[in-house]
Parts: sequence; structure tokens; C-alpha cells
Amino acid sequence: MERTGVDIFVTMKTLEILIPTFGRPESAAQAIESCLANPDARLSVRCNSNGYEPSLEKFKDYDTRLTYSCFSSNKGVRANILYLLQTTVARFCMLLSDEDRIEPSAVTKFLDFLDSCPESIKVVTCSIFDRHNDCFYFLPNRRIAHTDLDLNATLALSIIPSYISGLVFSVADLARLNLSELFTPSLGNAYAHLDVSKHLLINGFLRIYMHYFVLKGKAIHKGGDGYSHRTSPQSRVLGNFDLNPLVYGPKARTRQFYYSDNRLSSLRRSMGIVSYFIAKLNLFHSFAQAVLSSKTITIVDQSVSISSEVKLALSEAKQFNEYSGSALAYLFYPFVKPPTLVKRILLKSFNKILSLLQNIMTLVVIARFWNCKK
Repeated sequence: MERTGVDIFVTMKTLEILIPTFGRPESAAQAIESCLANPDARLSVRCNSNGYEPSLEKFKDYDTRLTYSCFSSNKGVRANILYLLQTTVARFCMLLSDEDRIEPSAVTKFLDFLDSCPESIKVVTCSIFDRHNDCFYFLPNRRIAHTDLDLNATLALSIIPSYISGLVFSVADLARLNLSELFTPSLGNAYAHLDVSKHLLINGFLRIYMHYFVLKGKAIHKGGDGYSHRTSPQSRVLGNFDLNPLVYGPKARTRQFYYSDNRLSSLRRSMGIVSYFIAKLNLFHSFAQAVLSSKTITIVDQSVSISSEVKLALSEAKQFNEYSGSALAYLFYPFVKPPTLVKRILLKSFNKILSLLQNIMTLVVIARFWNCKK
């Protein structure tokens, strides 16, 4: 169900937390309860399951601030998130994995932070605290913590993590995007929420929330996207994460690179040439690393070579119009063909160059910020 223009502005809440779930009802219940533990009336919660889950049915009449629903059949992770984004009714919405939690005592402070954001803020990204290891799982660069970042700085500095929890969107601006097109079903479209962020920042800014609010839960090795292939929580393969090869395998990772590169190419006119170049390099480097490690974290037939999987993914990307034809897209297949040792040396050198460029860009962003304050 799409929102209408009237729906967008008839909002009584500052934030609605969106929880897509399936196959992990106990964890989803704890995620919901953590959000509602603080009684602040500015907060609401919307949870949707990809199928009927008896133990979650109690949440249909659980709290006036909660909306719980489910699909009649499993439509996949993208369809679930798309549905939640299209039906949310607040000034801001935030995605939360059913593995993760919200710190109840930190809710009011975060809502005050959102209320203080001007209309120009389209995206907020939160730091994520890992309680089990007593450290931050994700913490943005403190040097730019108080800087409102545009599309150029955001992509070049890789501020937005692929981790779904803690990503906040302006609901009114979501309604202006073609969300169905951004969430199109594709093996390559694994990070549609990142594409949403990039498009929102074409005409707006990102603000970072550095404080304690989003809590990383203990990893659940069953269900979800990463483990949807498993029939039990425990992997039978020693020394292997047994991640879903349809998401983390060499072919899937390559398709994700070509899809993401094609998406980034479409934003070329909205970015400065330096930022665009660094963003392209970062994309190439991160996915080349992912492809290189893919056979050690997923159960893939060892007789299948990474090179052949990348070649197959290249053919499919062209077939489904996900190939940009850019120089880096053209070089991806030749880059992964050499022996593993050669590829590791190349990636290490690549990483040093990329780090240098990102550090330079960080200094440019900081300098621009202080000049604006003068």
C-alpha cells in the first residue's frame, strides 16, 4: 500500500521503528519489547513478518504504539522492508534488525535529537554498540561527527554501513522516491537500503548520531537473510561461517558489485568528480575483497573456481541490464583472475591508496565545515 500525499504530513510521531522479521519469533519479540520499554509517546513501532508466526500474533493488540502484521507467504527480505517503508507514518523511520535491540533509557535523548534536526536532514546513521563484546560494533569517524554531510562526503567517506540497524530516513522524502524500483528483485540488489540513502542525499544532508542507542544483539545463526539456507542453528562445517551462498557466495558478491556500480553510475551528475572517483574505488575494493573471501565463509563446491563464478555473474549482469560499462566494471573480472597471492598483494596496495584518498577527503570535509562556521 503506497502512502498518499496527505498521509505524509498527518503524522503524530517523531520516529517509527521498522522491524522486518521471519523465522526468529523469540528474537523479534525481544526487539519489539525493547522499543516499547520507554513510554515516550513520540515513538511508535511497526513490525512485519514474512509469514504467519503464532507466537507473534499477540502483538496485534499489544500496545497502541505498535502495528504488527504478516504476509501470507514468504516474499523475501526486500519485499518486507519495502512494505514497511511504504506504510510508515511518522516524521522519521528507522530500520532495526530483529537480532538487535534499542536501549530504553536512551530513547528520549534520541527523539530530542531528531526533533532538533532541520528539514534538510534526510538521513541519520547511528553508532551501534555491541553489548556482548563491550565495544562499538560501528562508530563513525569522530572528526566529522558534528558535520552535516552531503552526497559527496557521505559516499566518499563511506559513512553509511551496510548493516541495516540504526539507519533513519525522512518519511516525507521517502514518499518522493520510487521505492518499488529501488527494491527491484535481483540477485545483485542486496543493499537496497543503501540506495535509498544515496537518493535521499541528492537533495539533502546526513547527520551522525554517535551516542548509545542501538544495541547489537547476539548473532542468531538461523533464519534471516544470511542464514536462510540453514535448517538448524549450528553449522556442520568447521572453520566456516556457513553463510548463505545466495548472498555471500562469489557469484552473488560479483552480481552485487555490478549492480551497485551501475547504481552509483546513475548518480554521477549529482556528485563531484573527486568524490565520485573515490566512491567507485571503494566499491571496487570492498567487493573484490568480498569475492576473494567468499569461498571461506560459504559452503561452495570447491571444484568451482572464483574466476568462473565471476565470469558467469558478469554475463548475467549484462543480461539483466545491471552492467554500467564503466572502466572499473570492465576491470573487475581481469582483477580476480590472477592467483590468490597476487590478488591479495594487489588488494593490500589498493587499500593503502584508498585510505590515503579518504583521509584527504576527510580533511577537505572538516575544512569546509569550519569555513562555513566562520
